Amino acid sequence: MRILIITYWKETNPGTFLQAYGVQYALRQRFKNAEIKYLNYVGAIKETDSTKNEVKGAESTTDDLSIWQKIVHVLASKKRTKLFQQSQKKNMQWDERRFSMYLRSEEESVFTEYANSFNLIVIGSDTIIESCAINGKWGIMWPSTDIKTAKVYFAASADSAVNLLKHKELYREQRKRVSDFKQIGLRDYVTMNFFKDCLNIDIRQINKQPDPTFFLPISIFSISERKTKCIPKGTGRVIFYHFDRCFKYRKPLAKLLHEKGYFLVTSEYDPNCDLSLKSLTPFEWAGLFAHCDYVLTERFHDTVFAMRYKIPVLTVDWRLRIMNDKMESKRLSILKDFDCTENHSVIRTESELPLIVEKLSTFKDGYKEKVTVKVNEMIERANYLADRLVSLLE
Repeated sequence: MRILIITYWKETNPGTFLQAYGVQYALRQRFKNAEIKYLNYVGAIKETDSTKNEVKGAESTTDDLSIWQKIVHVLASKKRTKLFQQSQKKNMQWDERRFSMYLRSEEESVFTEYANSFNLIVIGSDTIIESCAINGKWGIMWPSTDIKTAKVYFAASADSAVNLLKHKELYREQRKRVSDFKQIGLRDYVTMNFFKDCLNIDIRQINKQPDPTFFLPISIFSISERKTKCIPKGTGRVIFYHFDRCFKYRKPLAKLLHEKGYFLVTSEYDPNCDLSLKSLTPFEWAGLFAHCDYVLTERFHDTVFAMRYKIPVLTVDWRLRIMNDKMESKRLSILKDFDCTENHSVIRTESELPLIVEKLSTFKDGYKEKVTVKVNEMIERANYLADRLVSLLE
């Protein structure tokens, strides 16, 4: 049994790494003797978003770092990249042969032959299907029907589907390319709605599939006491704080939180935080959540792991261009899964920041119990859909 996983796994992003590892973990439990390979791809070039230069709301074209701080950031990023490469080498296997994510004409027949040498192709998780074609070249995440190997989407996502919605002329071909999939597992409602409303895929063929990190037991994540010794214990005031440098209000929001007595810790370099743990492996990053009382973030996987650890989380969307026309996003989608849409905010102006701070005091008794039930449901659902792969291939 040979299995090929097509997903993002090379990026220096802990959520990206752990979702990719989660796919392998689930497959290994069910196909114990299988040879499992990750597709070795060149870069992760995605379609250029025509709205990228249209700065709106809380987005800035510049960051909030000084020259010296930028140097520290670059040095920390290099060390972090090395740690991630070590984790990839230890936990993943791939062939030396590399392919472009959007196949060049001279690669098409070679890739088809390579793909057909496997018994199963698993595409996803992450935002692997957010683009379909660039300059007439179809992405390998929307494979040709010339590939006869059994194919499944595994918690795949198109995020806001903005890039896909711009190309209605490709819908017919997209529908054709997914017509022979054994299973369509999609991670969020935005992507599900695209398949249903735009590609006219019967909703009964679409499975809402939890993020693959739900396969990973919490016990495999840890961070050393040496790295967390500066985090206050037992105060109930520690926030995992994570925002991009181009979030215009990253600094003023941190200031408001400090005025309320909160301690801010982050896993990237952020001079606005009390503690920046800049060089963590993906497993240490996940273990950090156990030392926090709240999570305030813009990130999908920060939200997922806050739920895994039953920590109150507030998730903020501020890049309006990566939300769809209904103001939906994959971050809002995961909160819907937990019946926690009140934990989501969209920030457009600085005047909205105090409302975010106030929300931290609104979590009610029973929150942990409610989230625990939902986490167990997600794990059960994830295992059910993964188990179906075995019968589908018989």
